[in-house]
Amino acid sequence: MSRSANRKNPGVLAMSVAGTTTMLTEDGSTPTVRQFKGTLPTVTVTDTRVADEIPAGAGWYVLGTSSDFAGGSGQPAISASHLGWAPHPSTVVIRV
Repeated sequence: MSRSANRKNPGVLAMSVAGTTTMLTEDGSTPTVRQFKGTLPTVTVTDTRVADEIPAGAGWYVLGTSSDFAGGSGQPAISASHLGWAPHPSTVVIRV
């Protein structure tokens, strides 16, 4: 009998985001390139499935999107196409 057959409910794969906005501060700009830094909202991925519940070859990933940057003082927007980001996993918890 598989482990999933012993469970009352199947496991889940879920994602939550702790917010929809962030504040950026200009830092490291040059006369030709503007650079802003800030912390994006925390993304939490929870996977409580057991191996029997995951189809062979299945996987998951997180994608990030952005709208144009809008200033608070009437400045022209900066296109989202100029955004770069590098995610850094802060905590990985594996439970079996």
